[in-house]
Amino acid sequence: MTKIEFEKLIENQLAILEDFSIMWDKYKPDFLLDEVRIKENKENTLKLIDLYKKLSKELIPLPYYAFIKSLGIPDGKDPNRVYSFETPAAKAIELLTFFEQIGYARSHVAIIGANGSGKTFLINHLMSLQEEATIIPAHRSLNIPTNKEIQSIDYDKLKRSKNELIGKSHPENHALSTYSHLSFSHLMYQAIDEHIMCATRMRRNQDNPQNQKATILEKTVTIWNTYITHRTLIYHDEERVFKIQHPGGYYDMVQASDGEKMLLFLIVQVLLAKENTLIIIDEPEMYIHRAILNKLWDRLEQEQDTCIFIYMTHDIEFVTTRTFSKRLWLRSYEYPVKWDMYPISNEDIPEHILLEMLGSRRPVLFCEGDRKSSLDRQIYEILFPEYTIRAVGSCSEVISYTKAFNKIPNINISAQGIIDRDQRPEDEIKNLKKMNIHVLNYSEIENVLLERELLTFLLKKWDEKISIEEIENAIMDIFNIEGVKESLAKEYWRNILMFQMRQFILDGTGSLDDMKKEMSGLFDNLSDDKLYLDKLAEFNEINDYDALLKVYNEKDLHHKTKIQHYQARALKFLKKNRNHEIIKKLRNKISDF
Repeated sequence: MTKIEFEKLIENQLAILEDFSIMWDKYKPDFLLDEVRIKENKENTLKLIDLYKKLSKELIPLPYYAFIKSLGIPDGKDPNRVYSFETPAAKAIELLTFFEQIGYARSHVAIIGANGSGKTFLINHLMSLQEEATIIPAHRSLNIPTNKEIQSIDYDKLKRSKNELIGKSHPENHALSTYSHLSFSHLMYQAIDEHIMCATRMRRNQDNPQNQKATILEKTVTIWNTYITHRTLIYHDEERVFKIQHPGGYYDMVQASDGEKMLLFLIVQVLLAKENTLIIIDEPEMYIHRAILNKLWDRLEQEQDTCIFIYMTHDIEFVTTRTFSKRLWLRSYEYPVKWDMYPISNEDIPEHILLEMLGSRRPVLFCEGDRKSSLDRQIYEILFPEYTIRAVGSCSEVISYTKAFNKIPNINISAQGIIDRDQRPEDEIKNLKKMNIHVLNYSEIENVLLERELLTFLLKKWDEKISIEEIENAIMDIFNIEGVKESLAKEYWRNILMFQMRQFILDGTGSLDDMKKEMSGLFDNLSDDKLYLDKLAEFNEINDYDALLKVYNEKDLHHKTKIQHYQARALKFLKKNRNHEIIKKLRNKISDF
């Protein structure tokens, strides 16, 4: 279908829908349809009119013309055909809404979703709507046909089987899985047939050798050998089989690894796709080594530059390391043809973090620390297994990510944040809690592992000679060293200043003179030594181990236990005994979360 033909189709469909819109207004509730169905059909008609008007303004890529043409809206001028309107109308709304969600795929699209979110059903549905689309399912048969098997294939029967399966493809069946068992033989036949026909034309002087393009088999060999440098792919014309050359000799493709077979399968299938069609790939990362994954798909997209690639995946790294016009999170599927998709676009949260959180299906808990080695993350994963734990750096990042995530519309999971207490004033702690950000009952996450009951339990379990009293006294002695409490009191005063300044900036209203007076009063209060001296006096009165853990932010306190590798051993015990009673007690003490 040409662009002009497409515009004419849209124009005709709009005229039909306008007739329907008028017709619903003329219906009486007792004529043909009940009042509820008339109302629903009226609403559907208006939705379709809106969608078609958007289509008329969009430059839709060629692969979608066939989809639009297949919608089959019946003529609204014939009241006897009114019953046939409802099914195609529902189909059209779902289909056009899908196109709108993916931005009409002006360039390649990635759809990410967890297992069970409906990716396979979506692929089946797209396959049933456009037979010319190239579908590469996740369940791929890697049985390489031998030369003898290729020679004996009934290709007409093979093609008929494929077409029958395409016609039957529906969310209720598994046509794609069945077709995948035939696909490698079918692909090999097509590629070999094209190669032989090109050679025949050359032999008959029907093609000028200088103008002859590389065959699909030749391109396949070139692409393979570009990215697999330690194994050379060779196609034997006489035997009509692929072989792999390595330093020790040759082996047939039937003896190749799954990764090697998958690479051959993907290259051949993509190269065989028709121009100006969709290429839909489920799990494009399967069996392909990370080192060549992006380079391979870049090359295949380049080879098929008239096609639109739609990738279905649950691999976050694949999505975040490639350039797509649209990234969509597939949240859920509702029978028969409704997919709940959400565009991945949030400037406040890095894309890889957002994708990981959305795909987890569990509530999110943001914490401090490095993504890979965070002690915070390791402890919280033990204490809060019902959450997806994500370490995002500093406490300010935990706060900003939690707030940003909870502002994202149309998601069914929420985010909490948890940060160290440090020397935060109580007013700040209360304000943070209102934003789902919780503060530890300990100054640092490291102090959690020094909790009295846990420490006592581990000393007994490990049969350590040192007593809990000796450890507590050693840590209290560190706290009482000259200058330690003064330093903590200064930190508290500084945090009070920062909190009140933030509140002034956020809440400041009134005239300029009023704001200046408020600012002046703020500094007058903070310039008084009373806040500092009161907090220092409070620290001087601490003679209790539990109270010390709440205020003393010294990351190396665990060394004062005089137990070799205490922190690592304590963490190892907690990881191996996740249902132990001591963990439940620790969870209740750690925070009001």
